[in-house]
Amino acid sequence: MAVLTVQERQALLSKSRYSKQSKTRATITPKSRKPTTVKTPPHSISQTDAIEDAINREIGDKTKLSIEQYRSAINSLEKLAQNLHSIERKRLDKDPVKRQKFLEHYEQVCYFEWLSTNLPEIYEVSNSVPNGSKRIGMDGFTLNSEGLKSGWPDVQIMIPSGSKCGLFIEFKRPSNEYSYKSSAKAAAKSHQKDMLRKLITRGYQAAFAYGCDEAIKITEQYLSDGNLPTSLFLNNDEWI
Repeated sequence: MAVLTVQERQALLSKSRYSKQSKTRATITPKSRKPTTVKTPPHSISQTDAIEDAINREIGDKTKLSIEQYRSAINSLEKLAQNLHSIERKRLDKDPVKRQKFLEHYEQVCYFEWLSTNLPEIYEVSNSVPNGSKRIGMDGFTLNSEGLKSGWPDVQIMIPSGSKCGLFIEFKRPSNEYSYKSSAKAAAKSHQKDMLRKLITRGYQAAFAYGCDEAIKITEQYLSDGNLPTSLFLNNDEWI
């Protein structure tokens, strides 16, 4: 049996595909390990993509900008980058089919965009709860074990007004998006009504808002005197 010297073994190794100098090194992948692919939901978007679109809108095909134009463009882009509600609304506005599919989501996004723009001090103490989609298995178990409750309103504004401690809003699609008036009224589920009643009896204001416009009316009236508008599609005296 021939025995190679150290120099001979190194010379052979340098010519093999395992050499550090080799341009094509073999990569060994265990058969049991399969590459994993993270699927992006069809309604999600990269914030980077949205900001890139905004840059194109702000600057367009301009090859030269004055200092004032540059500062104005950067300032508006920074504001846009901070306002995810605006980014999401504009994304859905580009795709009417998707906007219609996620209409309740769209209306709530528009509401928070309005709130953050017009009432920033109120926006700071507002929040939404991810109750909009059905969750099963461990996802549902985890959220429920953390305290998520069925029927809890979509939006909370923790500002006292009048005799009320805060405002809760349950979002629905605009009433004209339902086939029948009865169908729109039926969208207010019994367990949602039960939860709103409990909040009202404990000193909070609560209401159903059919679309962003109604939610704005509710918010403005509440901040004025703690009451609700009397011209809502589903007034509280119809179900309390």
